[in-house]
Amino acid sequence: MQPLPFADVRVTSGLRSRALLNYDRLELPNYEPQAAFQPIEYDWPGDTEGRVLMAWILLAQATHREPRFLDAMLAELPAHFNELGYMGPILPDGEYDEQQLSGHGWVLRALCEYYLWRPNDQIRAMMEGIIRGLFLPVRGYYKLYPSRPEDRSYQGQVIGQAARRLVGHWYPSTDIGSGFTILDGATQAYQILRWPELAEVIEEGIAAYGAIDKVKVSFQTHSTLSTCRAVLRYYTTVGREQDLTLARSIYQLYRTQAITANWANYNWFGRPHWTEPCAVIDSFMVAMQLWQHTGETPYLDDAQRILYSALGYGQRPNGGFGCDTCAGAGTLELQPLKGSFEATWCCTMRGGEGLARAIEYSHWVDGNRLYLPYFGSAEARVHLNAGELTLHQTSGYPLEGLVELEVTASQLNQAAGIALYIPGWIDAEQAALNVNGEALGGVHAGQFVVLERQWRAGDRIELVLPHILRCETPPPHLASASAHAFWQGPLMLGIRNPEHLYNLPCDAALTSLGEGRYQVPGSSAVLAPIDDLATLEWEEAKCDKRQVLFND
Repeated sequence: MQPLPFADVRVTSGLRSRALLNYDRLELPNYEPQAAFQPIEYDWPGDTEGRVLMAWILLAQATHREPRFLDAMLAELPAHFNELGYMGPILPDGEYDEQQLSGHGWVLRALCEYYLWRPNDQIRAMMEGIIRGLFLPVRGYYKLYPSRPEDRSYQGQVIGQAARRLVGHWYPSTDIGSGFTILDGATQAYQILRWPELAEVIEEGIAAYGAIDKVKVSFQTHSTLSTCRAVLRYYTTVGREQDLTLARSIYQLYRTQAITANWANYNWFGRPHWTEPCAVIDSFMVAMQLWQHTGETPYLDDAQRILYSALGYGQRPNGGFGCDTCAGAGTLELQPLKGSFEATWCCTMRGGEGLARAIEYSHWVDGNRLYLPYFGSAEARVHLNAGELTLHQTSGYPLEGLVELEVTASQLNQAAGIALYIPGWIDAEQAALNVNGEALGGVHAGQFVVLERQWRAGDRIELVLPHILRCETPPPHLASASAHAFWQGPLMLGIRNPEHLYNLPCDAALTSLGEGRYQVPGSSAVLAPIDDLATLEWEEAKCDKRQVLFND
């Protein structure tokens, strides 16, 4: 199963608006090449350059809009490499700076994504230079990565800091585990280069990563999940079942120990100081890819919550992304983190990949069947075994539950399937499905409903997903697990800027105001979806606060 190519999907609904807002932010002066290239003494060589390049490359494909600065920055990139073919200082043999390795993971990803989009010998040469000069020399040293608590510093800030002293052969970062992040770029480079010596270092890195107790040493969740994506990519490339098993276990560890009440992340395992949209994006991608490789639909429910309620709150009015407090980790409230309202140095740029992937992951094909794991408004050209199908989709999801599909063109020579996902929280008895006005049964929560026929132009599908208010207990690892949360679909609801903390039992007599909004009895307070921070005025958004957990 694979997502439709970017070229075959044009999303026209909310995801596109968010992607364009982020795109606009990334073309403001502080991301122009002269500002994006960092000085040689910067502690994260390649990090800014790689993240912004990757955002432009993916957003260009997802939105079908050419980037303003991409060509200029790629042309200048080789001038910022040292004589060994990478960015930053050349360390003595046997010494490794994990922040330097991490930053080059993003440079490699950007070069790979560009090469897959527009093959180019110069791009490939830069990719090869980073692998030869920086990554292959790590052979034999991943097993010596400093993985004891006494080897690490736990005084990190929102921007990680590298140690000035060697621990064994490594200069460790307060972003614990970031030395493995380069595997994300290395595994994608391997898909292109297929060098046996590259595979050897990748497999050594995966083995070391898998053996470390990430909770005990308090790994950063962003580095953990970025490396998890690398493990999944290597699984798709060489088919080692052990890699899929490892990825599943890492995601489960994260899910049970490091998510917040609104499905964002703890920045480090065991240290819920703030969220980081970089990790939120990683978790969304991992959940979608685990569904892709296992077919287990609970991963889709996770992915929808992450996309709409975690990433949705994390986007700012200017299109950037920032850090928030960890709802549920000792607090019933959610609000932007003071001093990190926008994380221009990382999360704003990673937002480009997150939103581009959300667009890409909206349509999947497996042989003779199209899968729609979540909904919106889009035009899609679908190549199936039975021929080509063109679909027009209209939906206000996730705020609304109505999904309408129209076949606008068909060149099918036999029956083909269209599979619509029914989330696990749906009351299936109240869902409705019809094709060309004929009501159909067989709608089951937590499953795909598959419609098989030889589709013709003019055929119409209508699915109504009941958006019913529900009350849920947050994950048990949260300190506020005795409280509960209100949800409608994948959207968490909260009271904005509450005058005081409200006690609301699950069976509170709330009055529906429409569009996911509910009047709290005996007050002017309103429960409403929390994904609207990007629609507020800047200063209003900076001061935002939501009560998202409630006691009886």
